[in-house]
Amino acid sequence: MNRIVLVEDLDAGMLCRQSYDLAIFASGHEARANHIAGLVDTGNVGSVGVFGFDSSVEEGARRLNDAFFRERWQADPIILSTRAENEIYKFLTDRVPHRTHCRVLVDYSSMTRFWYAAILNWFRFREAGGQCDLDFAYCAGLYTGDIPTLQIDDILCIPGCEGNTASAGPSVALFGLGFDNNSVQCVLDDLEPDVVKTFIAGGAARVEYINKVKAANGQLLQQCGATLELPLESVATTLTCLGEVVVAYADEFNVSIIPLGPKPHVLASILLAMKFPRVAALHVSGRRSPPWNALPGERVIGTRVRFRSCAAK
Repeated sequence: MNRIVLVEDLDAGMLCRQSYDLAIFASGHEARANHIAGLVDTGNVGSVGVFGFDSSVEEGARRLNDAFFRERWQADPIILSTRAENEIYKFLTDRVPHRTHCRVLVDYSSMTRFWYAAILNWFRFREAGGQCDLDFAYCAGLYTGDIPTLQIDDILCIPGCEGNTASAGPSVALFGLGFDNNSVQCVLDDLEPDVVKTFIAGGAARVEYINKVKAANGQLLQQCGATLELPLESVATTLTCLGEVVVAYADEFNVSIIPLGPKPHVLASILLAMKFPRVAALHVSGRRSPPWNALPGERVIGTRVRFRSCAAK
């Protein structure tokens, strides 16, 4: 077993200059999917893997992204379902060097949260010991047009983040708000929490984004009071702030965090659940038709998550 000993922010320049034993990218329908892969020097990466979705293979920029990874990185996408775990574990077992120190780049800009949760889980239970740095990179997206409605299928625990929701007692739901008020209502109906807290992406997030999220969730915000505005550009700060909220409840309440906003807040929520075993991280599963495209924005957000063997000092 390995523990998380460090979560810190990295600037884009560090991500592009750093040498990595392995880099993992994702090829999907979003135009931003190849942006970070185009910034990283191929000579700085020992091995590369590209995860490709088994759905929406003809949508948006998918074919262009696949061709980019083949040409620049000489890597064919490894086709995965959106909830793949075992295939990712096998890939990491085959590709991660079996030594006490390693460094891996994960571009999660276009990944499903189940994929980067699986990567984190594999390193939590990696048997090699020692220390490993996972550098997560995220290209903030630009969205045009109306946002397709999410057609909700299920509410799931993110693997490795099951928490303590099955036990009796009062409960807290901590929502990371996005554009889908229907998702919030679905979770509220399912969990019936005693306490509801909310947070949204502030900081470098555009003012129009913040206003749109607040407008979409106006009724909930009226009922729950002030929401936390946590920085989009700092997973480390978001994790610290969420931890301070959770500490007040973790001993006596069942705590569920439901991140419905941007991926850096999803990453912070998954890390929160991994650091606090009583906290569950939930995902509202569904589909958008047509799929929601994202163009690459200028901001690249970097986060280093350091794992160290529990046996190491």
